[in-house]
Amino acid sequence: MELKNEGLSFTPSLPQKDGLAQQAERAAQLLLSREVYTYSAPTVLPMPMTGKVAAAVQAFDLADWLAKWIANQGKILADIELWKLETKDQPLATFADYAKVFALFSIPDVVETWQDDKVFASQRLAGLNPLAINLVTTDGTAGIGWSQLVLRLSPQIDDQVFKSFPGLGLSIQQTIQQQRLYVTDFASLQGVIPSSKFRLAPIALYVKTNDFEGLQPVAIQLTQDPSDTHVYLASQGHQPAQQDQWLMAKLFLQCADLSQNQAVNHLALTHLIEEAFVLATQRHLALQHPLYRLLTNHFTALILINQIGLLTLLNEGGLIDQVLQVRLKGALQLIRDAYQDWRFDDLSFPANLSKRGVADPALLPYYPYRDDGMLIWQRLGSYINEYVALYYLSDNDVTSDFKLQNWAQELAGTLDDGAGKVPGFPGQITTRAQLAEILQRIIWTAGPQHAAVNFPQVEITTFIPNAPGTLAGPLTIPAGESDLVKLLPDKAVTEVQVKLSYTLAGMHYDQLLDYHLDRDDGSEALVRKYQTKLITEDRSKIVTRNQQRAAQSGLLIYPYFLPKNIPNSTSV
Repeated sequence: MELKNEGLSFTPSLPQKDGLAQQAERAAQLLLSREVYTYSAPTVLPMPMTGKVAAAVQAFDLADWLAKWIANQGKILADIELWKLETKDQPLATFADYAKVFALFSIPDVVETWQDDKVFASQRLAGLNPLAINLVTTDGTAGIGWSQLVLRLSPQIDDQVFKSFPGLGLSIQQTIQQQRLYVTDFASLQGVIPSSKFRLAPIALYVKTNDFEGLQPVAIQLTQDPSDTHVYLASQGHQPAQQDQWLMAKLFLQCADLSQNQAVNHLALTHLIEEAFVLATQRHLALQHPLYRLLTNHFTALILINQIGLLTLLNEGGLIDQVLQVRLKGALQLIRDAYQDWRFDDLSFPANLSKRGVADPALLPYYPYRDDGMLIWQRLGSYINEYVALYYLSDNDVTSDFKLQNWAQELAGTLDDGAGKVPGFPGQITTRAQLAEILQRIIWTAGPQHAAVNFPQVEITTFIPNAPGTLAGPLTIPAGESDLVKLLPDKAVTEVQVKLSYTLAGMHYDQLLDYHLDRDDGSEALVRKYQTKLITEDRSKIVTRNQQRAAQSGLLIYPYFLPKNIPNSTSV
C-alpha cells in the first residue's frame, strides 16, 4: 500500500464524522496495513519494533532518498581513498596526522581549538551530547543532588580546588548555593565497558564564573570510586609537567560521552523509540485521517534507517563493536537500562531542561541547545495546535475519535497484548491541548531532537583526538604527545569512525515543514505559514546568536537548529 502523502485523493476527515461507506473504506485500509506493520517478537531491544522488513519501505520517495544517500557515500569513499593514497603506510603519530583525513571535506573548526578547556566545556552545551549536563543542587529536586554526588567523589576534589579556581574563589558549598556548579556524570557506564583493565565511568565538574558566559571544567574523575587515583584537575593543564595528564582525562571523558550519546540519546531515544509511533499510526490511522497526513511527513525513512542500523550497528563485529568503547554488549546494556527508566513525558523539551536544572538563562547564559531549541519547540507547538484545531473543533471531537483512542490504547499497551506499549503513554486522549502536546513531542523527537544528537558529528567526531570512540587504556603519567596518541584509535579504526560519522551526519534528506499537504481546507496554508516563520524569523534569531557566540573565544556556534539543518524525520 504505497501511497504518498502528497496528492492523496482522500478528503481528510475524522472517522466519527464519516458515513458507513467511508468507515468501511478505513477498515479495509487498516486491515491491509496491519498485515505489513506488525510487531516483532521480543528481542534484545526492549522497545516495540517492527516485525516485517516490508514495513521499511514506507510511503516516501525512496529513489530520491537513495540518490542523496549514494551521493553522500560517494564523497565519503572518495575522501577516504584520497587520504589513504596521500598518507600511504604512514602511521598516525601526532594529533595533526588525524586532520589529514579531511582530504575533500572541510576541516572542522574544532581541529584548532579542541584542547582549549572552554571549548571542551562548551561541547557539553553546544556539542554532540547536550543532554548530559546537570546543575548540582543542595536537595536534588533538580539536576543532581550534592549529597549523593559527593559520596562518589575523591577527597582530592575539595574546597581548595574551587577557591583557587580563577574567577571563582568560592567553597564547594558556596558554589552550589550560588547555582554555579554543574556536572556530567556517566554513572550509567559503571560496569558496562568490557575491559578487564579499566572501568571507565567518569564524573566531570564544571563551574560558571562571572567572566565567561559558558562553563569551565574544574575536575575529572575517571571512575565512580571515591578512592580511585584517576582524578585530574584543570589546574594541571596550566603546569607543563602535568598538562598531558589533564588532556588524557579529557580524552577519556570525551570517549565516555560519545558512547553514552550514540547508544542512548541518539540510537535508543530518537531512532528506536520513534518506531512504536510509526507502527501505531499505520495500524490505526487511515490515509484520510488528519493525523496520518501530519505524522507520516515526520516518519519518512525511519523504519528503513532502523533496519539498516540493526544490520550494521547492532550486530556482532559491527560498527558499534568497532568504534565505541562500550562495544555491542555494553551498548545494548545501556539501551536496556535507559529504556527501563524512560517515560513518554521525557520527550517534553522544557520538562527535560527543568529536570536537569538548566532551564534558566540567568544562571547559564550560554546554552545554545536550550535557547535555539526553545525557538523551534515553540514554533512546532503553535503549528501543531493550529493543525489540531482545523479538524478537532472541540474536545468532544477528540474523545469521539475512536481511531485516535485506539491509537492511544495501543501505545499505552492495552491492545495487541501490550506489543506496542510505550512507557507512560496515556491510554486516553481527552482534550485538544493534550493531543497537540503529544504530537509535538513525537515530531520534536523525530526532527529537531534527532538533529541535535546526530548532525554535530561532522564537527565533533570526525577529528578523532577531539572525540575518540575508543581508547587503549589509561596512562598514569603520559610523557608527551606520543604517549597520548598511543591511546587513540589506529588508522583502521579511524577510517571506520570517520566513515560512520559522515554517513550518519553528512546527509540531510529534507527540511523541517518543507512538505505539501495539498488541501484547500487550510492545512496547506498553515504549513506554509509556519515554514515561512521558521526560515525567516527563527533563522534570523539563530544567525544573530551565532554571530554573538563566534565573537567570544571559547564559545561554539550552534548551526544544528537552523531550519535548513533540521529534517522532518529521523531519515538518516
